[in-house]
Amino acid sequence: MRAGWVPFHASLCEGDKRGLPRAVRFVYLEFVQKARAYSGRLPLPAGFRSDLDAVHDVVGGNRREVEQALSLLTASAPDDEPMVRLEGDPGRRVLVVVAFATWCRADNSAERVRRFRERQRQAPRAVAGTRNALPAVTETSGNAGEKSREEKRREEAPVVPTGDGTTTSPGRSRSRGRAAKTLCPEGFQPRPEDAKPLVDAKLDVDAVLADFRDYWRGNGELRADWNAVFRQNVRSVLGKDTLRAKFARPAKLAPPRPVAAVGAPAPNAVPAPPGVLAALQAMIRGEDLTSVTDDKDRPTTVAGGTT
Repeated sequence: MRAGWVPFHASLCEGDKRGLPRAVRFVYLEFVQKARAYSGRLPLPAGFRSDLDAVHDVVGGNRREVEQALSLLTASAPDDEPMVRLEGDPGRRVLVVVAFATWCRADNSAERVRRFRERQRQAPRAVAGTRNALPAVTETSGNAGEKSREEKRREEAPVVPTGDGTTTSPGRSRSRGRAAKTLCPEGFQPRPEDAKPLVDAKLDVDAVLADFRDYWRGNGELRADWNAVFRQNVRSVLGKDTLRAKFARPAKLAPPRPVAAVGAPAPNAVPAPPGVLAALQAMIRGEDLTSVTDDKDRPTTVAGGTT
């Protein structure tokens, strides 16, 4: 609690104090605040003719309100002591806040820190005492503790891939029915029934599988059932036209026709009409086409007429 303020307790408005004027309650809070530094015993300055003058010099404010507060607060109730009391020899008078610890507990940040640190020091001792008492438990409890540690050790055991897309873990109880998660095996091969939809769709299974392995091994994520992941990947490929086009099996091209050697007749070639071959050869040699005839010396039709 800061030294600049004090709490206003609800009891200041209850019981016999219910009839106190509001100004009197405020003056009382001023007494408490001023007396905090002296643990509830506020020394009054000397040299004043009366206690009222000394108190008014300390708290200030309206003198009539201070006088009324002193009159009411120093009066004893039938079943209660006064709220403040003036005592001491002349020149050394003291205003005592009765039950100061109740109205304003002497507490500051340094004291709270000290108590907190003390609790922190006591906490390890309490834990150590609890640990020392553990061996006194029954044998059944001890076995249960050993079993818990054994289960924890098994759960932390390494995961061993089997190579067929599934995994096994020596540290995990098979009775739980829960498979351990692993990376995609480097040589993962899907089951034939899982790859059959790709074959039926005339897609390149090897290309889909290579893309699948590269993606998941590069991603580094863990999965419990890689066969199930592959089936999901197959459904994704079949459901998207872009992926179907990407993994479509290339079409088979017809074998090329054989090429005939130079000077040899082409296969399935149609023979030229009589006289055409002789005319073409004459044109290549640059001869006069009017003198070219076929083998039977029949006239040949050329570009100038008939000869």
